[in-house]
Amino acid sequence: MQSICRILGHQRPSGAVWNNGYFFSHCPRCNAELIKAGDGNRWKDVPKGYRITWKPLGEYDIRW
Repeated sequence: MQSICRILGHQRPSGAVWNNGYFFSHCPRCNAELIKAGDGNRWKDVPKGYRITWKPLGEYDIRW
């Protein structure tokens, strides 16, 4: 994480992947993985001990 993200917080991502009520993305500034609940409006760091597994979208996957 860059020091500017530590001070100001992460920059809002332009795109996201939705899965089971959560949005997943990366900070455009420092490339940190971010998560947001579907009913919330604040992006947060992925909790310690958890990891996002990225996979390519399939033909029938929803593209938000």
